[in-house]
Amino acid sequence: MKQIPFFLLLLILISCGVNRETRQLPGSFKYLSYHWNNTSDSVGLRLNHYIEITKGGNYKIIMRNGDSTGYYYGFIDTAFFDALNTFIADASLKSAYLPAGDNSKYSGPISRFDDVTATGKKVITFIPDQSPESIQKISTQLDAIINASGKKVNNPFNIDFYLKSVIKETNDLLSPSTTGNK
Repeated sequence: MKQIPFFLLLLILISCGVNRETRQLPGSFKYLSYHWNNTSDSVGLRLNHYIEITKGGNYKIIMRNGDSTGYYYGFIDTAFFDALNTFIADASLKSAYLPAGDNSKYSGPISRFDDVTATGKKVITFIPDQSPESIQKISTQLDAIINASGKKVNNPFNIDFYLKSVIKETNDLLSPSTTGNK
């Protein structure tokens, strides 16, 4: 008699697992928002927020709010998996959407997507309000995840090495010899 509940439980667990669809991204995806600082005595960035999403949909966030920094984690939902996969597959996107002309003294907000897969890395650097609709739409969805209430608090994690590479690449991108979109 004790075997019947065990077999019923086993049957329920197996049936739940069979119907479960596994979604994955082609690789990890990062979204960074920052303010660029390029003055006569320093070059660098001030982080607004950062989110990294793994292939399986787990994410971790660093969010700045004034002088405080919050670290969070969670999991993206199925609808966003589909939207992000569609965005990543769009081969028509350029690597930069910046104002034309000399951007060497630009100090406004800059955003960046890093899509890292087994076949390589794709980086898109953009000014939020001067980018194509698809970029604005996906960044709005990412901002909603970042700013949602009820996120789980995470332990602090370090992205210094990543930020150093972003500083170098942004400095190269906004140097006076660079003009317009790539």
